[in-house]
Amino acid sequence: AAVAFQRPPPPPRIHVLSCLQEISTNVDTVALAAPGEAPLLPRVPPDLSFPKRFDASRNAGTKPLRGHGGERLKAFCDWAMARPESTIVVAGHSLWFQSFFREYLPADAEHDGKRFKVANGGVVACVLERGAVDFVRPESVKAVHKGFDLKKKKVA
Repeated sequence: AAVAFQRPPPPPRIHVLSCLQEISTNVDTVALAAPGEAPLLPRVPPDLSFPKRFDASRNAGTKPLRGHGGERLKAFCDWAMARPESTIVVAGHSLWFQSFFREYLPADAEHDGKRFKVANGGVVACVLERGAVDFVRPESVKAVHKGFDLKKKKVA
C-alpha cells in the first residue's frame, strides 16, 4: 500500500511597491514602512500578515518629494509586464488608478476610468498591453465590484 501526501502550495507573496504610492502630496500618501520593509499590520490576522508573506524588495519608502507620478506609473507597467503571472491583483488609492487610466487608455477614448475614481472598496479589471507603448483597450476595462464612483464629482 502507498499513500501520497501533498503539502498545500505556499500562499502568494504580497509585493510592496513604491511605484503604487498615491499620486498626491497629501499627508496620507506617506509610506508606513521603511525602505525594504513591509508595513506593520496589527489588526490583520497573523496568517495574512506574517513577514515571509511580503516581498518588500521594491519598497523604497516614501516617494521622492520632487518625483513625478508618471514615472511611477511607468515603473509599475514595467514591473507588471515582467511578472510571470497572467493575472496580478493591485490594491491602492483611487487617484492612482484614475491617473493610470488617464495615462494608458487611448487619448481619444471617452471613458469613466479617466473621469471618475474607482469606488471605495471597488474592483475593476483591465488588460495592460505592451506595444511600442503600454496601453489599455477601453473595452477591456470591466467593473468587478462597485466599479467607478459615478456619483462623486468628476475630476477634470
